Amino acid sequence: MRSDYSLRDGITMKLETDDWPKKKIDIVLATIAVVADVGLDKATTAMIAKGAGAGEGTIYRYFQNKEDLIFTSAIFASGMVFSKPRKNYNPELPIEEQYRRFCCDFLSGGGNVRVYHIFLEQFIDSPAGIEYRRNTLENLEQDPDIR
Repeated sequence: MRSDYSLRDGITMKLETDDWPKKKIDIVLATIAVVADVGLDKATTAMIAKGAGAGEGTIYRYFQNKEDLIFTSAIFASGMVFSKPRKNYNPELPIEEQYRRFCCDFLSGGGNVRVYHIFLEQFIDSPAGIEYRRNTLENLEQDPDIR
C-alpha cells in the first residue's frame, strides 16, 4: 500500500491520516520515536515494530519497504511541526509580523514536538534528506511560488 506523496521530487503533500488504521499510525509514531532515539542508521524495522506493539511483518502490510516508512514518517513529522505556521501564513502582512507569527507558531508546540524535530534532523541529514532538499531547491528555482 503506497502512500500518495512525492517527497523525492521535493514536494511535500499533506497526509490524510483520518482513515488510517490505528496500527499504521502507531508504526509511524514508533518510527519517529526510534529514529529520534537511536538515529536513522541504527533504527531497524524490528525496533520499530516492537515500539509499535506489532510484528515486523505488519510494517510491510502498510509500507512497501523501510524507505517508504521513513518518507511517510518524515511527511507526518513535518506536518506536526509546520502545519500551524503554514496555516497562519499571510503574505499580505509586513515581514516583521510574518516572522513573529512564524516564530510563535513554530515554538508554541513546546516539548510535545521535540521528538518530531529530532526525527526531522536525522532525516534531513541522511542521504534521502539531502536528495529531498536538493529536489526542493530545484523545484523552487523553477516555481518560486510553490508552498
